[in-house]
Amino acid sequence: MNIVQYVKDFHPGKEPVNWAPYATQMLNSGMDVDFPEGVFVLGDNTPIAADSLYAEFPSNRRSIVWGWGAPRTVRITGAGSGKTILKVADKLIHGLDPAHQSHRMLLSRGEGEEDRFDVPAIVSGITFDGNHRANGIYTVTAMRIIGTGIEVRNCEFVDFAPGGFRNAVGVAQHTPECFVIAAGLPSTAAALSRGPKVIDCEFRSPGEKTISPGQYTTENTSIAIGGNMVRSIMATGVEVRGCGFSGKFDRIRQQAPLHGVTISSCTGARIVGNRFKDFDGFCIYTDSGQQFDTVIEDNVADNVWGFIQYTCQNWVRYGASTWQIPRFDNIVIKNNTVTLSGEPTTYAWDAPDGRSTFMGYLYDRDLNPAVHPGFVDVIVRDNTVRIPEGSTFISNYGGFQGGGWKSSSVVGDVPGIRESDNQITRGKENPTVKEEVQVVQQTLEPGKGSGVPISLILLGAALMRFL
Repeated sequence: MNIVQYVKDFHPGKEPVNWAPYATQMLNSGMDVDFPEGVFVLGDNTPIAADSLYAEFPSNRRSIVWGWGAPRTVRITGAGSGKTILKVADKLIHGLDPAHQSHRMLLSRGEGEEDRFDVPAIVSGITFDGNHRANGIYTVTAMRIIGTGIEVRNCEFVDFAPGGFRNAVGVAQHTPECFVIAAGLPSTAAALSRGPKVIDCEFRSPGEKTISPGQYTTENTSIAIGGNMVRSIMATGVEVRGCGFSGKFDRIRQQAPLHGVTISSCTGARIVGNRFKDFDGFCIYTDSGQQFDTVIEDNVADNVWGFIQYTCQNWVRYGASTWQIPRFDNIVIKNNTVTLSGEPTTYAWDAPDGRSTFMGYLYDRDLNPAVHPGFVDVIVRDNTVRIPEGSTFISNYGGFQGGGWKSSSVVGDVPGIRESDNQITRGKENPTVKEEVQVVQQTLEPGKGSGVPISLILLGAALMRFL
């Protein structure tokens, strides 16, 4: 139902400043929500007494929330990206501890309830404006949805980022990571249930995080989807297709590493036909959970810091479950066209300059390779890549060993990654050079490492709590 007509019919005389509670009421009354053309603000910026809508669903003061009533797939639609705009209010009053909370525009029931509820959504035709520029203290994200068969189509996402603040004595504090779209399976899902899809969406103008503690900062990830990592439930049908990503930063001001797509706890996922342009981060990044039979194909990346980073960390050392330790099994990376950036590829606030790479990887050496091999049949073939002087095609970043992180020159290469028939142009060369690299056998005999680690800032030592 058209939400404007709904307000006229059921709340006559109201002139909504905050549309979130009305959309929440519609969804939890069994209706779907159709936003017409226009700008619709979510959240409010003045302290007011909670009315009946706020009292019924307190979080809808700032978010559209659903999941009560009969189980169903809800639909939230607009007139098209650029036509229907959902925008976070300026100077949002969050209603919770402002220094430590993130704001989500769409939120399905289940957070804090062990994600027990299967409450999927199909979202389409909307521009989501996170308005981080006016709410920099908060981490602002577009949606966190838990359910079977989630789809996000033909939407646009602008100005989302992690928050930043200082405490009473001026010391920078941590804030939550930003997953612009976070979606996965409920803890009650059957194995191999249908996972999320993000199709024909655009991600641009990410916000800047300018206040962070040194050495580590929370990350800004556009799409984080998969199964349910906590319950070890694998999803099928996970897909990111036809999406566009851009993110050019001021290297002095920006402090949050930028990632395009991350997936976990899935089998047969497809990341195909996407476009990355002037992207100051890794287009595809994973540091948590298992994935099998992923296909990364026919993507185009122009002027990017890195196309792929796979990080195999020993999360048990940080107190997490063994299921969070990554495994990349039967991954095919083919027919992608990538031009790497010739500019420095780290954020100047906290790290030395690095160089771009088509694929970077890391493996912690306090893992048992017989139990956690990390990389098993990762195939890199038939890609067309332009590499500037000083940059690399595949880089070993090293890993944890002997009480701390060690560079690739110390720990040696990691097996399981094979490359062949890639068309590589290096430096200022005009002709295309065809390279075929010898297959690396499945053994842990150390060898000479390749590449230079970009920096610890891009290793992403943050728990993936989106699933």
